[in-house]
Amino acid sequence: TQRMSLENQLRMPDMELTSNLLPQAHAAHQIDSQWIRYRHDAPLSPSQFITALSIRLNVLPPHLNLCGTRCRCGTLFTSTSQQISHSLLCDKACSISKTLRHNRVRDAVAATTRAFGIATTVEPTIYAYDDLVAHRPDLLFNVGTTGYATDFTIVEPDPTPGKAAAAADKTKVKAHMKAVSAKGHTFIPGAMETYGLIGPGLTNLVQSLSKFVLPQESIEFIQDMFSAIAIAAAAGRADVLLATASSRF
Repeated sequence: TQRMSLENQLRMPDMELTSNLLPQAHAAHQIDSQWIRYRHDAPLSPSQFITALSIRLNVLPPHLNLCGTRCRCGTLFTSTSQQISHSLLCDKACSISKTLRHNRVRDAVAATTRAFGIATTVEPTIYAYDDLVAHRPDLLFNVGTTGYATDFTIVEPDPTPGKAAAAADKTKVKAHMKAVSAKGHTFIPGAMETYGLIGPGLTNLVQSLSKFVLPQESIEFIQDMFSAIAIAAAAGRADVLLATASSRF
C-alpha cells in the first residue's frame, strides 16, 4: 500500500496543526515540565500522561479528537487547539469542574508540606473579613512562631506569558492580605495559569516555606512542591479532555 504523504498526514483532523495557535501553544505558557518527572506517590496514569502530553503539543489522538462535533454548551469544535482551549474553560464541557482541578492543586500542596513536617490546615476559619462573610484562604502553614496563608487560583492565560497569573496574584492579595495580616500571619498568593505557568506568588510561597524544613531537605522540598503542583494541574487538564471525549460516546 502506498504510504500517505507527510503533507496529507498533517492535514488529518487528529494531527491538525495551525499557524494561528492559541496561547497554550506557546512554550512560555507551559513551563510545568516537572510533571514529566516520575513520582511513585503521585504518578500520572498512562492515559493521563498521553493526554497531558497531547495538550502540551497541541495535537490530539483520534480517540480524543472531537472536531466537527459540539460541546454541551453548543459550541462547535473546529480545530484541536480550539477544542483544547474551549474544553478547559467551559463549565459544561464535562463533569470535571474548575473547582475540582483547583482542589487537586490545593490538596497536592498540603500533602507535600505535611510530608516535610509543616503543619498545614485546609481552609482555615480563623480570619475575620471586613464584609463579615466567612472567606477562607485555601491553606494555612503553621511555621516557626507565625503562619503563612495562601489561596490558589488557576486562570486563563493572557497572550503575554505570566500576565494573567500576576494579575490574579494582586486580586488574591486584595481579598486576603488585610484579614491574614490582622492575625500576624503572612499572606502569599498562589496563582497559576491554565496550561501550567506558575505565577510569581506561588514561586515565592514555595521558596519561603523551604526555609522552614531541614536545611538538607530544602532542595528536595522545592523540587517536590513544584512537581506536586505541576502533576496535579496536568492531571486535571488531562481528565477534562478525557471526560469531554468519553461523554460523546
